[in-house]
Amino acid sequence: MPTYLIHLAQCNYDFRRPELESLAELYNINYLKPNGDKNIFENLETDQLNPYLILELENEQDAINLIKRSILTMGIYELYGRNIDYDSIINQINNQEFDSSPFKKSKKMEPENMTMKFQLHTSGARSKYTMPEQIEKFNKFESLNLKNKINLKKPDIIYQLFENFETPDASSPLEVFFARLVTLSLRSQNILENLRLNKRPYIGTTTFEPELSLVTCNLALVRPYKLTYDPFCGTGGFLTTCAAIEPASMVIGSDLDGRMIRGGSSKSRVRLNFKHYKQEEQLLGLFTMDFTHNSLRSSLTIDAIICDPPYGIREGIKVLGCKNGQPEKSQFAMKDGQLAYLADDYVAAKKQYSLDALMVDILEFADSRLPVGGRVAFWVPLANSKGIETLVVEEKGGLILKYNCVQSFNNWSRKLLVYVKRN
Repeated sequence: MPTYLIHLAQCNYDFRRPELESLAELYNINYLKPNGDKNIFENLETDQLNPYLILELENEQDAINLIKRSILTMGIYELYGRNIDYDSIINQINNQEFDSSPFKKSKKMEPENMTMKFQLHTSGARSKYTMPEQIEKFNKFESLNLKNKINLKKPDIIYQLFENFETPDASSPLEVFFARLVTLSLRSQNILENLRLNKRPYIGTTTFEPELSLVTCNLALVRPYKLTYDPFCGTGGFLTTCAAIEPASMVIGSDLDGRMIRGGSSKSRVRLNFKHYKQEEQLLGLFTMDFTHNSLRSSLTIDAIICDPPYGIREGIKVLGCKNGQPEKSQFAMKDGQLAYLADDYVAAKKQYSLDALMVDILEFADSRLPVGGRVAFWVPLANSKGIETLVVEEKGGLILKYNCVQSFNNWSRKLLVYVKRN
């Protein structure tokens, strides 16, 4: 099996293993550590500061599928050499027999008229080399007899040099890598810049950040031509990221607050956000409703559910109803000759609701609608204002907890819970 190097993003460490495992499951990818260890992604938790992950994959298409929609990696490369310095790598390649040299095999399959360029990336210490210093390193590979012409703007082949420094004050790298770029991740293709909140026509007080919205979509296994549902869609933050990470996905959303949803394409704030990203065809429907009294037909199969339920100071949890359980008096009032609650501007009474009860409602709904293998992913605070940790249900009906990932801030934390339907 060919050996590949994944360049990891140095952020959200708790989410890197779940994302890669989920993408491998999504595309049915078999992966191994060079020594044959199947649990290679577990190394991402024990060695978080290492920006590189080396693994074996069956073919290049698997490498492309694994990384092409990843958010917490930078790219994947076919690894040709790994040693303490470039001279050792070059000697290793030159001394290898053809059958044992991935570089020589790759060169044999490449047309001679393909163009190339070299790139250099350092981690852990030095961030930049001067251009003469870089050229000096690139010229070391002249002995490999590369006949491709140089094209710095649009090369067909990009040879990548990585230098990994152990400490910031190290004078020489701990190890160096020589590899060929296979594909860049979505992160490296500026998807985060394109989805920046300040570029959207409308955002709410709790609109979720693009980076972890996209990661949530990956962990929920948002698939092409499948249906994804957000029960608390607000201005459509999760829905637009679903449509962005998988352009062939179909989405629907609902919210108790209909102000963001009501109206046609010229009035609905959610639809205007979709129009801004040219995703209108992927938005199948929006509904104003209380999730705890869900009106979607019971036979509707939903392939993935993602959401950020309302909680905290800015958005408390509310559902339809009265505090004392008695009917609201205003619903019997008359307005313009008809019952007031039939008017378009009628605002129904609402009552407070607990997060624990809402989480159970989400799991029960997901258990009844998801197919086998379908996932539900939702965010909750790590603890409430009194410091009491949020309830985490390990199993509920046919659902089992797959991931419990924590994002920490200065004064509080939140976690993403991902459940999978097993039967």
